[in-house]
Amino acid sequence: MKDVLRLRLLAPCALALVAAAVVAGFGAGFASAAAMPNNPVITITRPPSPDDGQTLITNHATLAFTYNRTPKQTKSLTCVLSGPTSSSGPCDSPVAGGAGSTSGKSYTGLATGSYTFTVTMTLGDGGTATATTHFAYRTGIFEEASPVFHAYAIGSDWFPADSTGSTTAPVKPAGGIILPPTPTPSSSSGCTPADFSGAFVGWIALIQRGGCNFGVKVLNAEAAGAGGVVIFNEGNNATRMDAIPISLRDANGNLFTASIPVVFTSFAIGQDLYSQSLSSPLLVDLSIH
Repeated sequence: MKDVLRLRLLAPCALALVAAAVVAGFGAGFASAAAMPNNPVITITRPPSPDDGQTLITNHATLAFTYNRTPKQTKSLTCVLSGPTSSSGPCDSPVAGGAGSTSGKSYTGLATGSYTFTVTMTLGDGGTATATTHFAYRTGIFEEASPVFHAYAIGSDWFPADSTGSTTAPVKPAGGIILPPTPTPSSSSGCTPADFSGAFVGWIALIQRGGCNFGVKVLNAEAAGAGGVVIFNEGNNATRMDAIPISLRDANGNLFTASIPVVFTSFAIGQDLYSQSLSSPLLVDLSIH
């Protein structure tokens, strides 16, 4: 009876110990869960997506991104640029807001070439996230040499494509240019080798946007012996008027660097070059590096 009584007296204590152990385990699990990263996310917005081939067109490049900082306050944001010009350190003016906060990093004096930009975010609870993008930086010269000299402004009048080389040569329109443009896109200028029939060796090919990847137009011009390419916007509506920086992709969608200088310009400039080239010899300087 004494042994039974002793067991009865011990049972509540044992239950209390078990309950305490369960509570302690639950607390440890809860603390562990609270310390886990809560899906920190970084989205690089300029350049807008990895491997998009976007070209930065001035010698002052600001790379931008958005990020969340849940569940804890952001501890640090680190920006790393690797390429011909390299840099590593804190990002510019990180914003301590919640989801959708923005930041970036400004670089000056970039050398031309290909770059990798990586952002790393560290949270107070130990969570981390990274995002990486790749881009090419190019600059150069686009100007009418004769009959009247005119220098076009990079970043507004024109953008360099991912290309290299220099030439001073007369302009020759490729086949398929439609002027005036139709209300909806219809040009396929430069999309076939037949658009470069005749003597294009050493000339600068003037090509209208539309119908195929820009890289297809450039590869056809290269194959025809052109020394450079000027691609102008199609001019159908307000969204197809200005000069825009665009990647060079072949027929399979693969990015490449052209071996001749290539520029993108506005519909107005392209139309003017087209008209001039039909009436008199038109000499243009192109240099991309």
